[in-house]
Amino acid sequence: SLVLSIVACFMLPPTWQSSAIILVEEEKIINPLIQNLAVSTTAAQRMQSIREILLGWNSLVELTKKLNLAKDVQSQVQFENLVLGLRRSIDVRMRQPNIIQISYLGSSPQKTQLVAKTLTDILVEQNMQSQTKETDVAINFIKEQLAIYKRKIKESEISKLQEDLKKLLVDSTE
Repeated sequence: SLVLSIVACFMLPPTWQSSAIILVEEEKIINPLIQNLAVSTTAAQRMQSIREILLGWNSLVELTKKLNLAKDVQSQVQFENLVLGLRRSIDVRMRQPNIIQISYLGSSPQKTQLVAKTLTDILVEQNMQSQTKETDVAINFIKEQLAIYKRKIKESEISKLQEDLKKLLVDSTE
């Protein structure tokens, strides 16, 4: 058994693992108007979201495009197998409540490192897009509320003017 293991070690191609560690900070909202509009998520929810982002079809297709991994692919089936193979070789795990490790296992040290780095870049890009979208939603909500309050103030001013005008008319007829 030991001899078989030693022979297998020399016969199997080497595998490399590259990992990236990401610190996920709690959102620090500066503007108190936006603070109450944000929905807080648990660490488990954030982890699930990050896993879905990184292992989702769109991210894996983006990864293959960025690294030109599909250059030798001849058919849709081969492309799908390439993407599924990437998904199997990627490991996303939470090391602590706010630390995530993204790992990739491959046969080339350069490719392995590049895949792990690109996955990290994709996560950061998508996180920035998500934050921008959330901020835009909050700003649009505030603008809508501002328009409502402006209309209410204007209606209140018009109502007050109408009351004052009625008083003037009543006073002038007496």
